[in-house]
Amino acid sequence: ARGEARGKAEGLAEGKVKNEVRTIFRLLTRRFGNISEMIEEELVKITNFERLDQLWDIAYDCQTLEEFEDALKRGCYD
Repeated sequence: ARGEARGKAEGLAEGKVKNEVRTIFRLLTRRFGNISEMIEEELVKITNFERLDQLWDIAYDCQTLEEFEDALKRGCYD
């Protein structure tokens, strides 16, 4: 029973991360058009929901796609 509950919790967390990545993709695409493969590749590597949440804020606030890329490359999520 514990293993099953743990598996469900991990599945929910993984789904939450994937949804956050999808939301960031959609936001960047709506704001700036096509996004680079580098951004896609880097975002899907991130498994920490809090980091992705911070990146969502950067995606929302940045003035250019390059600004978002720079933050992603530097690992600056705050």
